[in-house]
Amino acid sequence: MYAPPSQWIWHPPPHEKGSFQPYKDFAANTWVEVMREEDPFGDEHYGAWYVSAKGSGVWLNIGKTITFTEHGDAYTHFGVRDNEAMCRKAATAGFDTVQFSAHHDHTNYPCDTAGGYPYMNIEVVAVKQTGTYACGSKGKPSKDVLRSGWGTDKCDCDNSYKFANCGRHMGAILRPPSPPVLYQSNGGHHQCSGPPKWFSGCKPSNTSTSCMRVSVSSAVSGLSIRNSTYSTGVGGSGFEWCIDPKRHVVR
Repeated sequence: MYAPPSQWIWHPPPHEKGSFQPYKDFAANTWVEVMREEDPFGDEHYGAWYVSAKGSGVWLNIGKTITFTEHGDAYTHFGVRDNEAMCRKAATAGFDTVQFSAHHDHTNYPCDTAGGYPYMNIEVVAVKQTGTYACGSKGKPSKDVLRSGWGTDKCDCDNSYKFANCGRHMGAILRPPSPPVLYQSNGGHHQCSGPPKWFSGCKPSNTSTSCMRVSVSSAVSGLSIRNSTYSTGVGGSGFEWCIDPKRHVVR
């Protein structure tokens, strides 16, 4: 299932009278929170495929739409045999999106069998977009197509990320994390160059043994990181520990 390094709320399919029912489709010309991945299968040169993702902060305008249960139903309706041809025909017919309310897909939804679900989301295909770009277009998307916040703000989408985003609003979350850096000390001598300045004040309780120094911080602006053991802060967004061999915090 689409699983970007961001948070959104998944909802299981409706269940009535002992069986699962198709997802309720979205009304035309409404704004819906969605998520998508830059074309993972090489078949989105025409059309961009989204899934419903409440809480993602990325809003898509449904526009003029048509709904089918499965992909095959849309192929039959438009007289085609593949996704890209379907998108071209739908766009020519004046549609902005095509929705699929009960698509079975063990590739995109690998948890369906374990969870006992026949399908796990409603798909929304923006048939006039280009799915080879995370933003659905080579340039910045129009405010009439994608929005951010509560569906009212411009979505400054950045194609350098793999998943749909609204630029600075999600950039820090979607950006791949930097590899951890280990600073090691033995008897007061650092085994690597360039340790943080505060290391010089970290003294082990027994000077003949080593002292482990731990620094935790975040590059996400405005995020406060604290711990309940020791209150030393790092610029308001992290904390520092000096731990001796007896596992005592000594600074």
